[in-house]
Amino acid sequence: MKIFNITHKAIPYLNNDLYQSFQVNSGVNPIIFEGIYQDNTLDNIASQNDNFCELTACYWLWKNLNDDGYIGLCHYRRYFNFFPNKLSLKPSTQKRISAVNFKKHKIATTSIEEHKKIITNDLNHMILLCPEREK
Repeated sequence: MKIFNITHKAIPYLNNDLYQSFQVNSGVNPIIFEGIYQDNTLDNIASQNDNFCELTACYWLWKNLNDDGYIGLCHYRRYFNFFPNKLSLKPSTQKRISAVNFKKHKIATTSIEEHKKIITNDLNHMILLCPEREK
């Protein structure tokens, strides 16, 4: 299983056995984020990103990912929170996560691999926000 974090901004990336970062709008963005997937490589529709946004990543994954496992998507600087009892995500106390403290909070593949389905009644309890990099 892989979860792809789709982004067009330079943010702290989480790349491990579970999470992989994916840059969209790579064809026109003057800055290419090194070490992550790009939507303008291999079989792609990156030139249509203005119309299809992150669907250019979905198309790329469909056409180019040679994996029989499951894939998931996160959007921009948001990641699934697999530890809702440990991390408060109320808007007033929402945690800001950086690449450094992903390890601190032990966001790991084992939490997901133990379950066939992950269902929530409230999506706000599943999302962690990463801060955007300073301009």
